[in-house]
Amino acid sequence: MTKIIALIGLTTLLTSSLLAIPLSAQDAQIRASQTKIRQNREEIRLLRRKCLSEINLKQYKTIAARADAYVKRKVRAHIAAKHARIKYIQGRIEHWRRRKNTTNVNNYKAQLKIERQFLTHEYMNNIQVVFRDPGLFHPVNRKVKDWPAEIRKAKKMIAEHHRAKARIQQLENQIETLSSRIDERKAALDPRTYLNKNISEICKHGFHDNRKNQCAHFVSHVKEIQFGYTCDRQTSSRTRGGNIRVQEIFAACRSVGQWRHRPRSTNDCLIFVTEAANVDLANKRMANVRQKHIGIYKNGYVYHYSNSRNKVVKCTPAQFKAIYRGTNIQTFYGILR
Repeated sequence: MTKIIALIGLTTLLTSSLLAIPLSAQDAQIRASQTKIRQNREEIRLLRRKCLSEINLKQYKTIAARADAYVKRKVRAHIAAKHARIKYIQGRIEHWRRRKNTTNVNNYKAQLKIERQFLTHEYMNNIQVVFRDPGLFHPVNRKVKDWPAEIRKAKKMIAEHHRAKARIQQLENQIETLSSRIDERKAALDPRTYLNKNISEICKHGFHDNRKNQCAHFVSHVKEIQFGYTCDRQTSSRTRGGNIRVQEIFAACRSVGQWRHRPRSTNDCLIFVTEAANVDLANKRMANVRQKHIGIYKNGYVYHYSNSRNKVVKCTPAQFKAIYRGTNIQTFYGILR
């Protein structure tokens, strides 16, 4: 007999532990988003150190602008020289054509073809790359001895500045998106969001039968309680639904007790009402009887699904207890995690 009792106790303990496992990850998405926001803000703080001040950025841009101006002057001079060379060759071709010297005409025509190739779009792109090589810069009358190194540094610092700015903007956009998701998530977990709503507006699995007791069903969707007998089993839905049995939720709570003994710091927990004889607090058990009800207590009020009015309503704990009449009616608290 002792072994049987011990086995029953062990089975109850294991069952309660297994049922409570999914509840620890109820608001995991909020915690993950908050962690990501903290990481993004830390990265932004580090990136701001890489950004240049307005004065330094202006100085580096001035150096880069001088380099670009140098490249433009060199390219323009190169183009002018090529045009002058082409004009000279065209003159020599005309000169030898009047002299009727076919050999020299053909030689100059070959040179003209080569010079015109130097003015093609592809060649001009290549020549700009050549002139942009800092190793070609040799300014006159400058105090800075290492002009190529200064240009390389300016280009590098400006590029890092713009990359850091772009990354900061990207991270700030992510923070804004994550913050919006957190607000939506918190609203979904807040029972006040569901006031006056019918179960058809809360459950996406099609279990909307107003003849059934929907109190546990409502609580499970708000608190994302997805173990045990769930609503999707009523409709053969392919996605996991919420638990619809009050006694199973009671057994899965991390701690339970009489309402008057609940921790005073608790502003968000479950509240149950039934006859005192239906509850075994020592073993966290509630009898599967008809007269039992569940709601969510938050900041002084109880939010529960009224099966007679077919919607979510709000009341005080005293009003919640008065749902059932009798001298032995008691309210109990349940803390999920």
